[in-house]
Amino acid sequence: MALSADIVKKSIKISDEDIAKDYKDRIEQFSIPGKRHIQRMSFIDREKAIEAHKELSKGGDFMAVAKKYGFKEKGADMGFVDKSVLLDSKVSDIAFALQKGKFSDPVASSFSTVIVQVVDIKPGIIQKKLGDVKEQIRIYLLNERASDRLGNLQDTIEDDRAGGKALADIAKDLELEYRTIEAVDRSGQTPKGKDAKGFPRNQLLLKNIFASDVGVENEPVEVNSSGIFWPEVLSVTAERLKKLEEVKKQLIKTWKERQKEAALSKLASASVNALRKGKKLKKLAKKFKAKVKKSKAFTRSQEHDDIPVAAVKQAFVLPVGGIGMNSLAGGKGRVLFKVVAKGEAKPADKAVNDTITARLRRALEDDVVGQYIATLRKNYGVSINEKVLARLNGTTQ
Repeated sequence: MALSADIVKKSIKISDEDIAKDYKDRIEQFSIPGKRHIQRMSFIDREKAIEAHKELSKGGDFMAVAKKYGFKEKGADMGFVDKSVLLDSKVSDIAFALQKGKFSDPVASSFSTVIVQVVDIKPGIIQKKLGDVKEQIRIYLLNERASDRLGNLQDTIEDDRAGGKALADIAKDLELEYRTIEAVDRSGQTPKGKDAKGFPRNQLLLKNIFASDVGVENEPVEVNSSGIFWPEVLSVTAERLKKLEEVKKQLIKTWKERQKEAALSKLASASVNALRKGKKLKKLAKKFKAKVKKSKAFTRSQEHDDIPVAAVKQAFVLPVGGIGMNSLAGGKGRVLFKVVAKGEAKPADKAVNDTITARLRRALEDDVVGQYIATLRKNYGVSINEKVLARLNGTTQ
């Protein structure tokens, strides 16, 4: 029995009213966010914050009061910022709810007590109208509701199975697909050597099936984006050694391929030796009715149409005049090459250096944050159920 998002979506209807409501709820995602000129005082001592607020309430100038309590103008005046800059959601919600020229009460944030004042307001701009994103929202809602329904259906199925209900009956009652698949081997192929129709060739699913038996209730298996499958074994054909007549054609084909590969390797090795002893590449190519191509200069990390990746790496080890040989994609031939020139790499320009610096900075930041989070989890005894998290954030259904 199969359960997937595509199966569930067939029964879900998304109305224009649903789309309009979601657009209204997520209008910020389709807009350029508004900005506010914010001034801020952040106190470690809450009593000091209350004193400063009293002075502001008596008509005191915000920046004058801030300087009195030791804040520098550059630090207290944030200029125009959007909501995301104020990391504490409690502070940002209050700051972006204030009217122009008003200041807040002392707000207890995560690390301090904050007073904010709104000097000026630049309203947000709606970048995409409803008509522009209607289909995008429809797909979003369809996926969201399908995900919820999948979870509910899975719970119902497990309850029915726990009650002893047959898998075929569950599928019928819930209007799900119940497929009877012809015999498959451990690779998911039929006795005729073809892929079984309507059956996902998933190693975990096949492993579970071949570890089971007739009448055994099996655990469901998630198969990537294909969905969830509940397998049951209807019959078992005992393993046997195939007769020679059944595999004769395949044996001959395999033998021929191996002979060709061995001959090709022998010929390529002999050709490399001949080139290293002084034979000209063009003369050898003429013998095999092949072409000699001269590549443009390339770096060791650069992809090349005619030269395999392994050969590129090999070329950077060889000296000028060195001969190399490597397999083509899929082992369908060999490429023989000669290194005719080597050049020094040019120093990276400013743009490349800036890109590398930015990548390193991000990597270091991620590493430090990762270590910090790991330490917090260890100190506070936090554990995460990765399977549930994956379902909640949409990574899996």
